[in-house]
Amino acid sequence: MKRLFLVCLLALPAFSDKQTVDRNLLGQLEQSCNKRIETLFDDPYMLLGLTRGVYLEGYGVVLSAEVNLAITPGATPFRMAMTDEEKAALRKKKLDRLPGLKQAMRDVLIASAKTLQPMPASEQVVLAVTLLNRSFEQTQGLPSQIVMHAPKQALATGAAAIQVREY
Repeated sequence: MKRLFLVCLLALPAFSDKQTVDRNLLGQLEQSCNKRIETLFDDPYMLLGLTRGVYLEGYGVVLSAEVNLAITPGATPFRMAMTDEEKAALRKKKLDRLPGLKQAMRDVLIASAKTLQPMPASEQVVLAVTLLNRSFEQTQGLPSQIVMHAPKQALATGAAAIQVREY
């Protein structure tokens, strides 16, 4: 009986609900990110799917989203492919919108520090945005993914602490 009690007592930490970031906080972050991206430009379909977040105890929060910086017209029987001029215009539009997306990502990270009060200050907040680029597009100079991150405590000081990687 003493052994059973000891085993149960030792197993309690494994079953505790002491997670610092719960699903409700992650949901708030996801919705905030969705809203920020959806209202970024005049295209209502920039956000593809919904932002997803996960909390990794000991590391921090990771948010991911997929974005299309500009809507591309589909092929039809009357128009099978885009012209070179249309491809160049699409590329320019995406390049023009890239700084706005990056600023929105920074804004989301900085705002998340307030939402994540229960999370330890040393843990990271990460936002990864994958950009939709179709095979026919001219993608020179366009990243396919942007990842920004910073420790929660550094986000309180502003965007200077945010590290940015483009792939």
